[in-house]
Amino acid sequence: GLIVDKQNSTEYGAKVNCINSTSFALAVRDTTNSTHPFRVNGAGKIICGGGIVLGAGQNENAANLLDDYEKGTWTPVLKFSNQTTGYAVSVAQGSYQKIGNLVYCKFIYEVNGGSANVSGTWEFHGLPYTVSNDLPNTGQEGFGQLTYWNSVNSASNYIFWVQDGGTAFNLMKIPGSGTNSTANATNSDVNSSTAVRGSLVYMAS
Repeated sequence: GLIVDKQNSTEYGAKVNCINSTSFALAVRDTTNSTHPFRVNGAGKIICGGGIVLGAGQNENAANLLDDYEKGTWTPVLKFSNQTTGYAVSVAQGSYQKIGNLVYCKFIYEVNGGSANVSGTWEFHGLPYTVSNDLPNTGQEGFGQLTYWNSVNSASNYIFWVQDGGTAFNLMKIPGSGTNSTANATNSDVNSSTAVRGSLVYMAS
């Protein structure tokens, strides 16, 4: 289609000027439907709708295709065994970055009064993308832990069990004192002044 050579490292092989920052400096058009799957605008931003195939000598296949990047916010929702609690919430904030189908999330959650009203496993809902189900019923699609906790049960640490095929994770507590097992964290680990922060990585479907 097009090959551009340059004479040396100080010259342009090709130079395209655009009228303003909103016009295309370079665009590749699909003549079958008049779309532009690859564009470079005047601000130097590359828009590549089909994704990028990575790796030398690779063909266009899903195994080598990087087709998504996104960052944004999400809102963690406290539940016990998928039941809404009666706690008042002062802070519920989260952010995420998604590269391909790998999602990295951070969050902060603070309770300010009220009561549980229900019982069950301690969960947070509202993840920005559905968790994949590559290994059904294993909980191996992601991992995370609390990095800060205040006014909770005296466990040595809390880790996350990501729920396959959903948008939630539940907390597991590591008792410490030489034990080698974990147990579900429950409503008894939370009270009217609990504050936690954490992060997790998981594979999206």
